[in-house]
Amino acid sequence: MKIGIDIHGTINRFPKFFSMLIKILRKIKVEIHITTGVEEKYAIKELERLGIEYDYLFSIIEYHKEIGTPILWDDYEHPWISDYLWDKSKGDYCKINKINIHIDDSSVYGKYFETPYIKFFKKGKNKWMK
Repeated sequence: MKIGIDIHGTINRFPKFFSMLIKILRKIKVEIHITTGVEEKYAIKELERLGIEYDYLFSIIEYHKEIGTPILWDDYEHPWISDYLWDKSKGDYCKINKINIHIDDSSVYGKYFETPYIKFFKKGKNKWMK
């Protein structure tokens, strides 16, 4: 089994929960694919800081650099590509890599997924999610 999990708005909101969940899943040989929009070097540092284990890391921006998508960079070094290309990248990655389910906090990406997609959000106060 393969599971994709987004970093920003998902893992980084509840790092203890996801760290524990991922450790359990990896013990039973579930492959963990982390997805993000930031460059890999930043994602790797953040995942290390949060104590998150993973098998594969997918960066939307790194993917588009590799395939030659025109990228505009603003004054803050934020990348910009068309919303359509950006929003469908995680869905394409999950389809190509045969991910069984993906967890993300954004509804925008969901419409581009063939892979089952869970929109993760916190409602109310749940002590176990701290």
